[in-house]
Amino acid sequence: MKKLLLSMCMMPVLAFSQAVLPTLWNFSVPGISTPPNGWTPGLGTNGNLTYSGAANSVGGDNTACRLDATGEYLTIWFADKPGPVSYWAKGTAISPNPAFTGTFSVQQSIDGTSWTDMRVFTTPAPLTGTMTRFVDNPNQASRYVRFFYTAKENGSNVALDSVVIKQAPASSVGFALKQGSNTMVNGTTYVFGNSPAKLFTIQNTGNADDLKTNSIVVSGANASDFTIGAFDSTTNFGGTDTFSVYFNPGASGTRQATMTINNSDPEKSPFTINLYAVGGTLATEPANAVPALTLSAVKTYGLTVSFNKTTTEKYLVLRKQATSITEVPVDGVTYQRGDYIGGAQVAYIGDDTAVLKPNYILANTNYTFAAFPFNGPEGFENYKITNAASASTTSLNAQPGTYYNAVNPLVSTFITDLQNKIKQADTIFYGNYAPVVVNNYLARDTTAAKKAVTCVYTGLQYVYADPFTWWTGQGNNPGILTREHTFAQSWMPSNDGSTDWERRFGGELPEYNDLHHLFPADQTNANGVRSNLPFGVVVNVTTVSPTGFGKKGTDAGGKTVYEPKDDQKGNLARALFYMLVRYNGLRGFTWRLPASQDVAVLLQWHQQDPPDALEIARNEYIYSVQKNRNPFIDNPQWVNRVNFNTMTYITDPNAPLITVTAPAANATIIAGRTTPISWASVNVDSVLVELQTAASGPFKTIGKYLASSGTASYPFNEAATNNAIIRISKVSDALVNAVSGTFKIVVPALTITSPIGGETWYYDMLKSWVKWTSTGVDSVVIDLLIEDTLYMNLGRSKAADSLTVERITLPETQKARIRLTATNTALTSISPNYFIIAKGVGLNENTMLNDKVTVYPVPSNGIVHVSVSGDINIQTIRVYDIAGRLVETSTQSKLIMNTKGMYFLHVTTDKGMAVKKVVIE
Repeated sequence: MKKLLLSMCMMPVLAFSQAVLPTLWNFSVPGISTPPNGWTPGLGTNGNLTYSGAANSVGGDNTACRLDATGEYLTIWFADKPGPVSYWAKGTAISPNPAFTGTFSVQQSIDGTSWTDMRVFTTPAPLTGTMTRFVDNPNQASRYVRFFYTAKENGSNVALDSVVIKQAPASSVGFALKQGSNTMVNGTTYVFGNSPAKLFTIQNTGNADDLKTNSIVVSGANASDFTIGAFDSTTNFGGTDTFSVYFNPGASGTRQATMTINNSDPEKSPFTINLYAVGGTLATEPANAVPALTLSAVKTYGLTVSFNKTTTEKYLVLRKQATSITEVPVDGVTYQRGDYIGGAQVAYIGDDTAVLKPNYILANTNYTFAAFPFNGPEGFENYKITNAASASTTSLNAQPGTYYNAVNPLVSTFITDLQNKIKQADTIFYGNYAPVVVNNYLARDTTAAKKAVTCVYTGLQYVYADPFTWWTGQGNNPGILTREHTFAQSWMPSNDGSTDWERRFGGELPEYNDLHHLFPADQTNANGVRSNLPFGVVVNVTTVSPTGFGKKGTDAGGKTVYEPKDDQKGNLARALFYMLVRYNGLRGFTWRLPASQDVAVLLQWHQQDPPDALEIARNEYIYSVQKNRNPFIDNPQWVNRVNFNTMTYITDPNAPLITVTAPAANATIIAGRTTPISWASVNVDSVLVELQTAASGPFKTIGKYLASSGTASYPFNEAATNNAIIRISKVSDALVNAVSGTFKIVVPALTITSPIGGETWYYDMLKSWVKWTSTGVDSVVIDLLIEDTLYMNLGRSKAADSLTVERITLPETQKARIRLTATNTALTSISPNYFIIAKGVGLNENTMLNDKVTVYPVPSNGIVHVSVSGDINIQTIRVYDIAGRLVETSTQSKLIMNTKGMYFLHVTTDKGMAVKKVVIE
């Protein structure tokens, strides 16, 4: 039962996205995040999206569009013939001379795909360091104008402001249609709602001749629901006339038609508007639910949601961090991405079925998605909530795999070996942090189609409408976050104090842009407060953020320190440890923490705040783009082997260490099969071995063992899972522990899929097949049973194969089955029902009742008739393909067969059975 409706009367909506000429934008009103109709800014987030200040803008609003990367653009899509295009532009960030370099193009297009240049800036003049007005004249067939940064060069950006596209000069006669104050665009849809009438205005935009309105015609599926009122056939130039469209629904639900206005404007006749109206309060409910929803490409940090299309207008997808979704959307309610329905969140609304790649997926966490098709514009939505397609999955845990195979924490070369491994990385430029990390992973949906990113030090939320922008402290930029260098820039030995130290060696230094230690932080309440202070426990607070977290003050020793919120403490400690190992000694620089930074505090935080699901997922995501890992997230106990004050290997004979050596990451273990668990350890007397099988679930104790034994055996009699983990801890100190990589436990299974009953084998045909599915099975023995007694062995096959039965002599029987027996476990699978072994059927037709049963036409184009003579009555007709697979069972004498090929019809009558061959061409 659907329970809630919104208001019965909604304002009409114009459904189009083109700009109506003239159109203009100064990038201040509206702001850059909400462009005017038809305007699309394709701007990156490597800097602010706008320039501020009078020198970079015109018109007194101190705001201009900023283009600062190759491929960035501003596109305008408009509905009518264009007049001149005017704009102001300048080269920016020019040092030391105001000379633009690179290529900046102003282009036009008829279709939005193929572009031609109207003007190209490649030299200092005329695109200088001063705002200059330019005017270009597009072809009147063009419907797109684009400002395109074709090739950026270092030191040059472009400021663009006050863009205006005028109308083409008025013709002698011109047609325009308005509804209220909105100018309609030819070929678009007007949402009529359920109002009984709407008033439209015809305007003659010409400058000399009368406009003739020859006819206004309504056509389409529900044309009879709409009536055109009286209209004037002549509109003087510069004048207007009105007419009404009346709606009287013939039925409830969606009612659609097309209104065509034939007029004397040669460029706008016919002028068509699609009318979308609703009888009653809701559009028509979709006939079918989404047939299937699939979750694929499941990783630690992400997945892909896709589903099959139905005949519907749009889809709403819900997301929930749980094993099921019981929530459903409510008819008549308009949702936006990020809104909550109970405990489920709207993850997507649109008409595409394979575009959802949700952000902010946490490691080892269960997620469910459900898709609901719906019809109707805002306020009239009708959702199909029955039989909703849904799917659940658990994201992967840490996936180091074989990454650390060459690294042994028990040898003296450990630090060098580890550095050699993690220094093999790609560079992600500092300016790309937002598009790469924020937009693709950290940003999460929140209500009203907005997004949110959290300050890691304080927990303050930056809630925004796309696009994401950083804090700049200038103009009307709404951003509050900056990229916090956990390892402060002033701590880096490569920082020589120059203004461009981060590019000292001919390019951006990797330590400056390393994603593993860059986090979003509130500039005013966190980043600026922390500055380059050491981290510590604040005893006397001098500054604290509005959340109560993120404190500046003095520690117990009177030293000024900064203390973040608790769930970032271990994260930042591991980021600092990573930076020390990653960069110490590179390019001859010695990396150390400043004397003011107490390593003991960091080690304590590392123990108190172990890697959580977000930190593990973030590490995996960074590995996917930067190609290296933070080893202290993957192996927290490795901190016990590094003296972070001196960056030397700890040889303290009392330092304990455990390493899990089996099961290996990504291994597959067969449930019920005793499998070894192994480890290496030093300075550990006894260990506790535990198993976790569910995402974020409890650990089950396997047993306690002498550490020196290094091995234990376990049968793994658990339910199937893709997220099993072994944890081995020192019995007397649980903080000394190691975990394995994630591995799978599979429960052995064997299921025959052919023959399963009802098929017919003809042993004068070339071959038949035995097929099955299996898990954890090495190979199978295949037996033929007749009347449930072993008749003969057909062979043995690998579990992944199928068996082809060549021509062999078999007895006729109605009671044949196949039995499969696994060779490595006590599993069998038998055909659930009997199949038939028939003699003389196949290329030679059965002659039983042959003269009484007729099949025609042969060959057939897809329609087959079966007739009988005399007092015979057809009971059933079974259709088998040439492989003996049952295709269809029918009690009708007319069959519709759409797939080409040879078939055998088993015609069962009250007098016996006949077998007929038919060919579909």
